[in-house]
Amino acid sequence: MASGNGGVIGVINTVNAGGPATQAERVSTVTASGCFQTLERTTTLAANLIAGGGGGGQHYAGGGGAGGFLEVPAIPVAGLTCYAVVVGAAGAGGPTAGTPGQYGNDGTPGQVSTLEGSSATGGGGGGGTHLTPACGPGGPGLPGGSGGGGAAGGSVPGASGGSGAAGTACQGTAGGNGIQVPNTCSYSGGGGGAGGAASTRNGGIGKTSPLNSTLYAGGGGGWYYIGGGEGGPGGGGDGGHASPRAPGDNATNYGSGGGGGQDCAVQSAGGNGSDGIVIIKEVAVPYCTPATAPGIWQMNTVYDFIKGCNWV
Repeated sequence: MASGNGGVIGVINTVNAGGPATQAERVSTVTASGCFQTLERTTTLAANLIAGGGGGGQHYAGGGGAGGFLEVPAIPVAGLTCYAVVVGAAGAGGPTAGTPGQYGNDGTPGQVSTLEGSSATGGGGGGGTHLTPACGPGGPGLPGGSGGGGAAGGSVPGASGGSGAAGTACQGTAGGNGIQVPNTCSYSGGGGGAGGAASTRNGGIGKTSPLNSTLYAGGGGGWYYIGGGEGGPGGGGDGGHASPRAPGDNATNYGSGGGGGQDCAVQSAGGNGSDGIVIIKEVAVPYCTPATAPGIWQMNTVYDFIKGCNWV
């Protein structure tokens, strides 16, 4: 391009926009509620919303369910604009002190994660065993993004295990059932994982985000006499056990459920779930399509073209 005086660049046959050809792709992880500001030329977001994981129950208890995992392929947005993101808080493990006559000490469900009208449901809390009669029937898990596991129940004649809870469609899976086996070891259900249902004892597997290739949202393991149930891959807490005595473990990764607490004799608390997370992808966007035009161009005209991709 020829130089010139008086702001006239000169006679040219082509004009090409300068600078980079595209706005680069950006993937962001949001771990606290607040404002997400888009890049200048972003028009669409893809997002994975993962809610808070549920807490494990207490007393022969079920594991907490993973937070709901919702894939949102396209959210229309404007550039350089702030959008509110809510990241769901974790559910607490069932406390050691319960209320007689109730299904004691269920884990607390996790909280929702939201972005622009889309919402992932918090994970269900794990069920606790009835406190009256002592070590009585097992309580059911609580529903959620993924369902909480059912409690095993105690040794009272006729006591039965609680059922695992359902997960939310397209977000998670079901918790496992608790099983009471008279005169032998019983099992509490694991919490459902975002990528797979729980079993009796073990938490369900989490799910890998297609936006950052990281595994999240495993279900919490249920109580088991020897060793405890395993937390689901992706961060679920291991379940408590009586030999040796140990409480349910806290979840270790975003959106995962806590492990179920151990037996009535010690009354150790269930493990806490973990907070959720929101992963956001802004796709690469061309700044300008190179254009051609003959003639004499003023300096400010070319500048306007480069900034706005429009002939003025």
